[in-house]
Amino acid sequence: MPDTPDNPPFDYSLRALMEETRERAHRKGWFDEPTTVAEQVALIHSEASELLEEYRENHSPDAVRVDANGKPLGIPIELADILIRVCEFATRYDIDLPEAVRVKGAWNDSRPYRHGNKRL
Repeated sequence: MPDTPDNPPFDYSLRALMEETRERAHRKGWFDEPTTVAEQVALIHSEASELLEEYRENHSPDAVRVDANGKPLGIPIELADILIRVCEFATRYDIDLPEAVRVKGAWNDSRPYRHGNKRL
């Protein structure tokens, strides 16, 4: 979505995104009952599957569309859903996700170019 006066630029730190995600999940009742790690992983996976279906239906990777009810759809929206689910998982289990990203990034910096010439 382009930036407009009604839609200003939007940017978060990972910690801020985690906090907002946790607060919204609490307000909407998603923390009322305990869940398992497996259930949380399944929810992340379901969002990744929805992203794949968007791709399989030939939707452009950068296109966002809206259905008749006003619900946003598209690959960017599914990526956002994945990020939201990951943040929710991290907040449920008190995972310091920004630190985990920093540690993993530092490890990746130490690896060879393309990790030994892997394709992906």
